[in-house]
Amino acid sequence: MQSAFVGPPALRYFCQKFNIMRVHHLFLGILIFSMAACSNNQHIQQLQEQTEAVHDEAMKDLATLNRLSRSLKKAYAELDSVSNETLKAQMGKAVEQMDKAESEMMEWMAQYRSPEGKPASEAKVYLENELSKISKNRDDIRNAIQAAQALQNSGK
Repeated sequence: MQSAFVGPPALRYFCQKFNIMRVHHLFLGILIFSMAACSNNQHIQQLQEQTEAVHDEAMKDLATLNRLSRSLKKAYAELDSVSNETLKAQMGKAVEQMDKAESEMMEWMAQYRSPEGKPASEAKVYLENELSKISKNRDDIRNAIQAAQALQNSGK
């Protein structure tokens, strides 16, 4: 079948080659864009899963923190403030640290929202920020637990 193209064979070859290359570049561009979009979505999904996993760890630690807090508050109330002034001050500081960590967890849970429907770049920044906040809170909870356990062990 003859082409409807009229002109020198070299020009016809060039035009055919150009069209093939243009289609090839278009396909390649679409492929790269699709892969980037999938990669972004996977990264966002991973960030969300990681954020939720850190939250779940912190919630488990929070149960331990609450048990220790009740125990420490009871011991604090029973201490004679005159003879145990230093220990009472340390216990008071530990209780404040535990209350603050618990309060920050409740605050984080109240404001956290899934980034569904947000543009990928906005969702990524939001999740990175939330992961940072909840990781710090988990660390604060764990530090408060360690402080309370150290005080309990020193009182035994």
